[in-house]
Amino acid sequence: MQKLLSKLVRSYALDAIDAQQDNAPTPKIADASELLQTVTKVECKTFPATGMGEDVRLTGGNITGGASIANDRVVHLGVFLSSEEEQNVSSRTTLSRASVRRMNRS
Repeated sequence: MQKLLSKLVRSYALDAIDAQQDNAPTPKIADASELLQTVTKVECKTFPATGMGEDVRLTGGNITGGASIANDRVVHLGVFLSSEEEQNVSSRTTLSRASVRRMNRS
């Protein structure tokens, strides 16, 4: 567990460092609305959840994400925009960023 934990922490740290360097403007409500409209058009794959409800995986275009559904309601939704850079994983290292690992789940 200790070996895995240190790798996970380093990969999340790489994402955090990249995010700081982006200097991206604060998203606006219109941006969130546009993202949610895009989410309605992506491919969804549904799987039985470990507990109750269903797990939904979302992929399409530059979107990746997931949702938890219970009693016909979305109780959690996580959606991420993936850039071209994140889709082209570097072969220089075996360490993957957390955001890249999320994209490679099936």
